[in-house]
Amino acid sequence: MNRFLSFVCAICIAVSIAAQESEQRHLFEEQFDAALAEGAFKTGAGWMPYPDYSDRSAWEKLSQGYKEIIIQLGEKSLKYEWKTILASTYLEYEKTGNRALMKTSYDHRNNLIILVAAELVEGKGRFLPHLVDGLWLLSREYSWSLAQHTRYQASGRTLPDGTDRPITLHSANIGASIAYALYFFKDEFDKMDPSIAINVKAALKRNILDPFLDESVNNWWMHKKTNDRKFNNWTPYCVSHSVAAFLLCEEDQDRMIQALKLSAITMDAYMNDIGTDGACDEGPSYWDMAVGKVYDYARLMCDASCGKMDVFGDEMIRRMGEFKSKTYFGDGYVMNFADGECRAVGDLEMMFRYGYDTSSKELVDFVLYKLADPSTKMFRVKSIKYSYMSRVLETLRYGEKLRAIQEQTISQYGGDWGKMRTALRKGIGSVWYDQTQVAILRKGNWTLAAKGGHNDESHNHNDVGSGILHVATRPVIIDPGVATYVKETFSPARYTLWNVQSDWHSVPKINGCSQVNGREFAASDVVCDIEGNSLVQDISGAYPQDAACNSWKRSWVLNEEEVVLVDKFSLQSRKGSDLENFIIRGDVYLPGDSTPDGYKVPKGEVVITAYSYTKKSQLNLVMTYPKKMTPAVTVLDLSIDNRVRKCWGDEIVKLSFSSSAKAPVKGQYEFRIKPFKN
Repeated sequence: MNRFLSFVCAICIAVSIAAQESEQRHLFEEQFDAALAEGAFKTGAGWMPYPDYSDRSAWEKLSQGYKEIIIQLGEKSLKYEWKTILASTYLEYEKTGNRALMKTSYDHRNNLIILVAAELVEGKGRFLPHLVDGLWLLSREYSWSLAQHTRYQASGRTLPDGTDRPITLHSANIGASIAYALYFFKDEFDKMDPSIAINVKAALKRNILDPFLDESVNNWWMHKKTNDRKFNNWTPYCVSHSVAAFLLCEEDQDRMIQALKLSAITMDAYMNDIGTDGACDEGPSYWDMAVGKVYDYARLMCDASCGKMDVFGDEMIRRMGEFKSKTYFGDGYVMNFADGECRAVGDLEMMFRYGYDTSSKELVDFVLYKLADPSTKMFRVKSIKYSYMSRVLETLRYGEKLRAIQEQTISQYGGDWGKMRTALRKGIGSVWYDQTQVAILRKGNWTLAAKGGHNDESHNHNDVGSGILHVATRPVIIDPGVATYVKETFSPARYTLWNVQSDWHSVPKINGCSQVNGREFAASDVVCDIEGNSLVQDISGAYPQDAACNSWKRSWVLNEEEVVLVDKFSLQSRKGSDLENFIIRGDVYLPGDSTPDGYKVPKGEVVITAYSYTKKSQLNLVMTYPKKMTPAVTVLDLSIDNRVRKCWGDEIVKLSFSSSAKAPVKGQYEFRIKPFKN
């Protein structure tokens, strides 16, 4: 792209951003102010929707269906050994970036939550001594942050120095969990020794309550008055947990109101930053800790205001929830652009609550669909997810509602589980997220996701113009998705990682050049036609000047049992070959190869065998390509990364078609994928 076109593209992006920023909403702040004016939000947690620890009959009723599971988990936690995290662990992480070194910290969090939940549902006191040991150890730690996040302290180093304590994902979660423990068991702790609550409360103030209100602390995820960094899941995650700590344990009314006001302003800033189309730009696998935490915050503030602060009727809030159901492809697969896992369905009980509170039948139906097991003619009993204390409690609170809707739904279909599951997903059609520039196109058993966007998205991969294709719930064209996080993942060296580069996405290499990272490297002239099931865009802007590309108009079209990809291009000059890449999960047979059933593949065709996740069933497809291009296959052994291997199996395939180094500077490449009929 020449400099003038680059300038024009940058201006267009700036105009688009300005237009989005001009639509600033103050949903949470306005609701907060109105609720506050009506006398809401008082210290003392008198609003709590859960019974006191001493109300054993209420807890017996509340834990119905979950009590046995929680107590079994609690009994395992009684054997857990609380361990001090040594300085050498942090220093080793600084050298290697190995996140497995922080396993102990995750274990502390999980066992803390389990012990609180187990004591609440059993009520006999047997889990309290071990819980106190954990709280005592945590109250003595310099920081509750993981080694990968302590770099936000003033020193910039990994070893916590105790001089300042930025609130991070893990520290906020630990803080909220401790706040719930203090709220429910303070009287029991005082019977053991008042020093327990005094020390734990001091640690909570030191690590969460004070840093949240201290503008000198590097809470970069907070309201933009302190920085210009783009928001991501850190904002709703840290805000929701920190607010829980204030609502449960802050005794100063003015400080609590100051914190809640700041939380509302910050959440509005996050909501305005992500746009209004309802998409989670971090993908479905990050939805739980991004959009899901928006819901957790909204639910908490609604409860704390005794229902006076209620955003659940807002259309954008509902659309954000339904993103989860719309991005589900079937057979456990989800759309996984960027740092997404292809099978990360998520916390179904939380999704149910989200759908229930926002009156989203689509989201509630999705949860019922996922929980319904036609083979046993029962709804699956989900185990308690113990990563978040508030979600454990909310799962108990909404349990009876979920059971009632399950019974009502299967009764509606006369006990026909197959008919019910089909009906629950009926009507999930094509959708276009115009600001995020992601299209999900559906026709029959075919699902195509295609994207535009830019190469500085949250958890970005260089993938402007990429596509994902599933046929009869079997993945064909894939996005490798997220790999194991390493030292380079969130550093300036991010784009040295194979799974982040455009060469391992289904996008072309133009004139020998791959895509480049940066906000200015973006799609333009993006048009989605939902009725025509197509996405058309110029992706030339995602490539460097060396690509000498005037335009590269890419169109994805989903027809009846056929996907057509056309790249129409115009180059300034020919410097090298064009390479069209498709990342495939399955077996690929090139011209001259014979398929297992004896079909010899002719020139101009490639046969692809796609498999279900378990590889128990398969289907064959044929791809036609320009005969002047040369096909080749690169097999990537996924033993290099267990996280990717968990998603896709032992290997994935890059199917490439290269042009001549002397190909014309103008022309088009057309590819068609359809069922194989021998």
